[in-house]
Amino acid sequence: MIVYLAATVTIVATVGLRLGREIFPTSGAHQFQLRFRAPAGTKFESTERLAGEVLDEIKKAAGADNVDITLGYVGVQPSSYPINTIFLWTGGSQEGVLQVALRAEAPIPLPDFQENLRQRFAQRFPDAQFSFGEMVARASADARLRPGDLLGSGTVGSGCLLEVRDATLGRYLLPGDEVVLRIERLGSLRTPIVARPERVR
Repeated sequence: MIVYLAATVTIVATVGLRLGREIFPTSGAHQFQLRFRAPAGTKFESTERLAGEVLDEIKKAAGADNVDITLGYVGVQPSSYPINTIFLWTGGSQEGVLQVALRAEAPIPLPDFQENLRQRFAQRFPDAQFSFGEMVARASADARLRPGDLLGSGTVGSGCLLEVRDATLGRYLLPGDEVVLRIERLGSLRTPIVARPERVR
């Protein structure tokens, strides 16, 4: 009995720590998909250029010889496009989808590589955004999500800068302002507005 208990604890301790914690776990293949969104109103040609720059950044991070094949789509697919929009959901000329496959023999741990890309993209493409699904996957990698957890993104009514009116704030947000979001029985979330640091060129 003691031997069985010790063996069980050992197996759980060694195997359990290696189990993935993401809601959408990745496969064993060296493949990943990236959805990107340029600022609203970006023309197709500019988004296409952005897609090329994103791929160039991926090749720099992985090494050109370690990238096996890439596939991308930019803009909204026409009705004649032979794929269901549930699989390729882009909402305008400012959005795109990229699929990247690394060589099977490439010595690149995919989770570490994706984290490296997130940091590189944040510096190189500060105006581009990740999809909400990727945000959820990222949040679940560092925290345990349970039924009932609340995730939010975007703006609330009268909270968008496009909705600024004299009856509300009457101007755009400035450094020193503080945005407060209150939800009954949950509490308040306070976000101070600070000056953007100057970029080093």
